[in-house]
Amino acid sequence: MQRSWLRTGVLGSVLWAGFALAQQPGGGFTLNVPVKGDVPTSVARMRSVLATNRATFQTADGLEFLMATIGSTQVNVVQNVPTLQQQSLSLTCADATGNAERVCRDLEQQYLRSR
Repeated sequence: MQRSWLRTGVLGSVLWAGFALAQQPGGGFTLNVPVKGDVPTSVARMRSVLATNRATFQTADGLEFLMATIGSTQVNVVQNVPTLQQQSLSLTCADATGNAERVCRDLEQQYLRSR
């Protein structure tokens, strides 16, 4: 029971951080990427993509969400509420220099090409 509360609290913090990122001066950008396989596998795949881009991680390996920094860009990845048609991950990027959309789209393309 306590672990469930902890996960909910941690996930709430990540969601709040994503909201805060999107409010940064210079803008934030969010897009959805499809889950490839299952959520843990997809998050691990996205972690690999971020690592390839020399990201610095603020979350431990093995969690079902990510918080990272690539240069001046903050990146959050969380699971969206699943629908009947599809599960997806929300990829949020924020950068005070205006690079958020470009970084997010680059990460999306790398993720979609990954195996």
